Amino acid sequence: TYLLLRWRNRANPKVPGVSPLKPYVNGGLVSVIIPAYNEARKIESVLKSLDSTIGSPDRVEILVVDAGGSDGTMAIAERVASAMPHLDIRTNISARGGRGPTLIAGAEAARGDVLLFLHGDTTLPDCFDAMVRTELSDEKVLATAFSFHVDRDEMTKPIAGLSMMEFTVNIRSRFFELPFGDQAMAITKQRYDALGGFPNEPIMEDFELVQRLRRCGAAGSGYIKTLPAGAACSARRWHAMSIWRTNLINQVIMIMYVYFGYTPAQIYGIYYGTTKGSGADSPKTKVASKTGAGESTKAE
Repeated sequence: TYLLLRWRNRANPKVPGVSPLKPYVNGGLVSVIIPAYNEARKIESVLKSLDSTIGSPDRVEILVVDAGGSDGTMAIAERVASAMPHLDIRTNISARGGRGPTLIAGAEAARGDVLLFLHGDTTLPDCFDAMVRTELSDEKVLATAFSFHVDRDEMTKPIAGLSMMEFTVNIRSRFFELPFGDQAMAITKQRYDALGGFPNEPIMEDFELVQRLRRCGAAGSGYIKTLPAGAACSARRWHAMSIWRTNLINQVIMIMYVYFGYTPAQIYGIYYGTTKGSGADSPKTKVASKTGAGESTKAE
């Protein structure tokens, strides 16, 4: 599958989007955007981890985007934000419709020159903000992703094949330039906008943005760089289902999407076994004002 995708991108090299991709000058604000859907178990530890891994707190903002859910995630995020006033943590943004609209809402509200998209169960390495600024200032680097790593500290039992999975994912990411969202991808705001941002879909949004970046790379604009430092994601999915079964499902879904024309909404239903959370009937985003009054805009 990865070889076919690489061939297809190289056979159709072009720079998609609405404006030229421009170089990035190191400096400015990094916006960490966290889509939060039923992350009550992890959101506090993720935010506290950011407090200890940010290199320059005055040059980082954190946006926790409410994607719905029913487990009190946002109440926990608000409490943690109040307890850490030295960090710029915003919890007044919401969206419905799955990860795509949620990430779009965060990107639209972000004030930073660099956007870093972080899953709500993933932690970042020390001084991650300095790393992405430095790498993105290289005109050959279109976007970055951290190496894939599973957080062993929270594992309740051994997971067969875990080290092999990490190895193969990082091979895919480094040599095929195919990182996914759990590797905390970062891109400049200008390049994100020029490429059209994430699609307004409940799933496969990271895959689509990566494909646009790879087509830019095939046209000579640069490449997606996987950094040596790792982003550690939760092991919970592999506790629920074996690595081999999870990877088989992921491969089948990718084939269905790329080669058989399944829509993101159909893929969402197959992957999660439900349409709940996809929010197909409510593609609105909302950013609350300081007084609590909100303003709604459609997530395009």
